[in-house]
Amino acid sequence: MRILPNLSNWSLSRKLVFLIMLSSTICLLVSLTVLFGSSLRSSYKETLQQLSSLSDILAENAQAALIFEDRDEARRLLDALQQHREIDAAWLLDAKGDPLAAWNRHGAVKTAPADYRTDAKQIRSEFWSRNAELYRPVMRGEDRIGYVLLHADLTDNWNSHLADLETGLIVAALSLLAVYFLATRLQNVISRPIRNVADTARTIADNKSYELRVPQHSNDEIGDLTLAFNHMLSEIQDRDESLLRHQDRLEKEVVKRTEELARTNDELALAAKMSTLGYWEYDVLAREFTFNDQYYSLHFTTASEVGGYRLSYEDFAKRFIHHEDTQRISDHIQFELDSSEADFVVETEIRTLCADGSMRWMRIRFKSQSDEHGRKYKLTGVSQDITEKKRSEETIWQQANFDPLTGLPNRRMFQDRLEHEIKKSNREGLPLALMFIDLDKFKEVNDTLGHDKGDILLVEAAQRISGCVRESDTVARLGGDEFTVILSELDDANSIERIAQAIIQALVAPFLLAEEVAFVSASIGITLYPNDAPNLELLMSNADQAMYASKSAGRNRFSYFTPSMQAAALNRMHLINDLRDALSRNQFRLHYHPIVELSSGNIHKAEALIRWDHPVRGLINPAEFVALAEESGMIVEIGDWVFRESVRQVLRLREEHHPEFQISVNKSPIQFRNDDRYFRDWLPHLQQLGLPGECITIEITEGLLLDATESVQAKLLDLRDAGIQVALDDFGTGYSSLSYLKKFDIDYIKIDRSFVRNLTATSDDMVLCEAIIVMAHKLGLKVIAEGIETATQRHLLTAAGCDYGQGHFFSRPLPSHEFESMLKNPIRQA
Repeated sequence: MRILPNLSNWSLSRKLVFLIMLSSTICLLVSLTVLFGSSLRSSYKETLQQLSSLSDILAENAQAALIFEDRDEARRLLDALQQHREIDAAWLLDAKGDPLAAWNRHGAVKTAPADYRTDAKQIRSEFWSRNAELYRPVMRGEDRIGYVLLHADLTDNWNSHLADLETGLIVAALSLLAVYFLATRLQNVISRPIRNVADTARTIADNKSYELRVPQHSNDEIGDLTLAFNHMLSEIQDRDESLLRHQDRLEKEVVKRTEELARTNDELALAAKMSTLGYWEYDVLAREFTFNDQYYSLHFTTASEVGGYRLSYEDFAKRFIHHEDTQRISDHIQFELDSSEADFVVETEIRTLCADGSMRWMRIRFKSQSDEHGRKYKLTGVSQDITEKKRSEETIWQQANFDPLTGLPNRRMFQDRLEHEIKKSNREGLPLALMFIDLDKFKEVNDTLGHDKGDILLVEAAQRISGCVRESDTVARLGGDEFTVILSELDDANSIERIAQAIIQALVAPFLLAEEVAFVSASIGITLYPNDAPNLELLMSNADQAMYASKSAGRNRFSYFTPSMQAAALNRMHLINDLRDALSRNQFRLHYHPIVELSSGNIHKAEALIRWDHPVRGLINPAEFVALAEESGMIVEIGDWVFRESVRQVLRLREEHHPEFQISVNKSPIQFRNDDRYFRDWLPHLQQLGLPGECITIEITEGLLLDATESVQAKLLDLRDAGIQVALDDFGTGYSSLSYLKKFDIDYIKIDRSFVRNLTATSDDMVLCEAIIVMAHKLGLKVIAEGIETATQRHLLTAAGCDYGQGHFFSRPLPSHEFESMLKNPIRQA
């Protein structure tokens, strides 16, 4: 069965239009199909995710109704589903499967499906189905107290996407009309010049007249074909006229001329076959070149400017050949003259010189002509300008191997050079060093001043690093703010440290970014070959681990790789892997550190501190895993869990201990900048539980305020509007600034424990604490002192007017049940 029509009898223009329309139609249909399918699948998944989230909220809110078998509350919860148009029906069942409440959008309450009993949440649906069912158990601790069943009708979603598909088909049809219009214009541009050549050739074949020429309308490939065809006609006409003028000569002379004409026809056919741009001949005995006008035009000159159509070999080489390629073209000519192969065509690429002094790349092709005795007496060849092609190839190679921003080798070129240097090291017996360089604080500069300024800094940093190494060394940019340096042929190991220190000093200097000034530093990891690793992969891994060690040690320094770093890296990797499952496996715990009102000893505040109860390692220090959570991005999800657990606890404490109890929750800068998913749900969560924003305090660091982006500022305003208070943690240890205290709505500042640790009545720390307290009170802020360990410290801070205290003098951080027991006993007033 034939799918396509028979195209063999169609004209070129008709074929061109047909193929353009066919390919355009196929592309448009495929694109529409893919877009429709992906859009439908994405919308379908999003709807199911929303359905899942809704079931979680409903299950959480339904606990009270299930526990107390409150049917009115259960019906109120299900009636609230009226605003979710995709929900068609819902059931709330108790642990035995008996319906506590049911709801149906259409009024008629249906019987709940029988196969709902499951221990885990399930969504039953098919991609092409218009219905979805979700089954979710309602848990209270480890006990299942009921089920939530939801039935969704996705018909509206289907209809919406079908309407989009119809619109897409209309747009595709209009696009095909535009393509048809352009295709008809294009076929006319291509087919008309070719038709002119064919008509001229047919006329010449009928009339045997070579005076006709094809008009040339363009300088593209078709124009080149027309030019070559006209040149062929000129040559044939010249030879034909020469034969007519000498027809009275001897038969031998006529035969000789006829043979010459045949050879010329072969030369012209060869030139046409090679799609020539410039034609030339070389007389072997006379050592002279003969060129046509097109050859001269390739070099931006004319025969009259050069001195004629003939040039000696020496003049040709001097005028047209780049001095580095003179010997190469001579070798190729000699190779062809020495070759015994018939019809052998030599092809090579050389650099030529133009009249304006510029250099061009030419592809030359030539072959030899032999006389009746087999002696090669002439070369005929063509030259084609391939300069743009060479430039494109060079650009592609440059883009594939070099960083477009800094001009340094990229990761691919770096790995090639490192492999080369490793082989060289093995051959010569000299070690090499590999440095990994990471710019400290670059992300803050990039986020605060913008990516344009960040790019300027990266370019300047690349130049500074390159200025610290030898010309034989390699500096590369792997991406972002990561650089590498390969120090090869090291005969003095002390030079490694000298170069590393020079790089650190160069990068710590201020960066002038237009009207802004930025400061960064460098963390450098160093590893040696072959001492530390036998191959490229391990060498790069070692350097990365050493660089990470420099960051962990305080940044702005360099570290050599040691075997212990490998063990630390493995431990870090295992911790990260375990951390990914810790939340789902309920391994996190919250301990509560009381915040005491110093004047009265009352406790109406506490700070929530996370603990990780690892099933194998036991309790893991937060300092060990919080940084990993921030680095991996898991801090966002963990922080949301901390918030919700704290809210659950503060609800209990407000009911049983004090109606205005408040819990502080730490929020890291990374969590603050990246949490767009959970943060917007915090206020609705508080409202659902009937809690005011004042029940929670968010603790932040000064560094967040220094680098506050528009997103950070917007979140701080959202906290203020919601009534959630903000405390500035570790005050006095960073870049403290009164302008930030005035600009942002801060409610508390926390004096860092480093000022409290050695507090005495006459110490400098006492003066600083008093100054902080007075300043805060003048600005309308409350003060919390951290790290109170002794009664003396408490008395001094109380006398200075400090509002709250926190430390082991009062209590260590306690699990929730111990904390609640402690609240029943007053804090000692000693």
